[in-house]
Amino acid sequence: MALRRDRRDRRTRLAAPPTSGSPATHPLGAAPSADPSRVLPTGSDPDPVARTVTAGSDPATNPPFVPPASSPAIPPSPHNLVDEALPLLTQQEAARLRRLVRVAFAERGRECSVAGLWAVDATRTSFGLWSMATACRGAPDDAWLDIIRAHVGAALSVHSGSRTIPASVLTSVKLRLVAVDALPSLENLPHCHAVAPGLVEVLTVDLPQAVITPTSADLSRYGATLQLVASARSNLLDVLDKSLSVATIRTRDGLSFTEVHGRSFHIASLALVMPEVLTCLDPDADARHGVFVAVPNRHQLAFRVVCGLSSLMSLRPLAAFAQSRFEGGVDPISPNVYWVHEGRWEQLTFADGSRVAIHVSRELTAAIDEKP
Repeated sequence: MALRRDRRDRRTRLAAPPTSGSPATHPLGAAPSADPSRVLPTGSDPDPVARTVTAGSDPATNPPFVPPASSPAIPPSPHNLVDEALPLLTQQEAARLRRLVRVAFAERGRECSVAGLWAVDATRTSFGLWSMATACRGAPDDAWLDIIRAHVGAALSVHSGSRTIPASVLTSVKLRLVAVDALPSLENLPHCHAVAPGLVEVLTVDLPQAVITPTSADLSRYGATLQLVASARSNLLDVLDKSLSVATIRTRDGLSFTEVHGRSFHIASLALVMPEVLTCLDPDADARHGVFVAVPNRHQLAFRVVCGLSSLMSLRPLAAFAQSRFEGGVDPISPNVYWVHEGRWEQLTFADGSRVAIHVSRELTAAIDEKP
């Protein structure tokens, strides 16, 4: 397995906006197309005032989007500074989590090095910490070790010594959209397709105990990779048949976009099959010019069909939504908004300090200006 890459360096390199005369690049994909003459700055407040529920919304699990409020300054300390790799925990909580993870693995005879998002044993098998952090957040301190023990047991039941996967779970192979720096390594994966700067499409197996990212060796006896990818795409479409919360988020000035929310780990991954998503959720939409898409975390997808100037103006609230739900969501994927068209993803938003810049390419400008 390849050496780990520094998450901070990778995030800076993959998310930086293009400078004049030097487009942003990424080793796994083409640079986003941007026309510096069309840059629209946007603040952090999308000014939403209405949330029109159109299917299965549960306010308890899917609260309205509200801009983050300012708070008084608090002196920094490990008790209140968020952990860089696990931002849903403080630095102190994350250190405790990693210590208990080492304990739980040691109890089962596996010595692991634990850092950042991963625990890695002597066989170089990697175990993610995000689900454990999510389960422990808000739980009593004396319950953390039992929670972690249960997660470690489930993980070890999947990653057996032979690292083989039962044939019966092939019906659970799904495509998943993930951030590059959420993977411990890009090597030995049966399928790793660059979608956009910093985003890749991988094969996962959705088991009752966990969602795992198998290696090429894990899946080698189950057929050709192209066949597995086709099955994974078909299985991803099954997520559309499950209970989803779909809402239209509107601002005071009449701008809007659609948000999809659910318990599945693959809600954001539905962006990989946007034509089918639109057929299911908005069959009358004219998407010949593509769709603006945000995938802030694994449980949320937001989109706006590209059609006229109002859709372009909706980029501002959509970008603010993506940034907010990326920072506060479970298993964050991307704070950016993308233009998905003709099978291509073009990054439109770039962080610039405390603000977000929107880069509109000539191709997108032509699509917006085209008469219906």
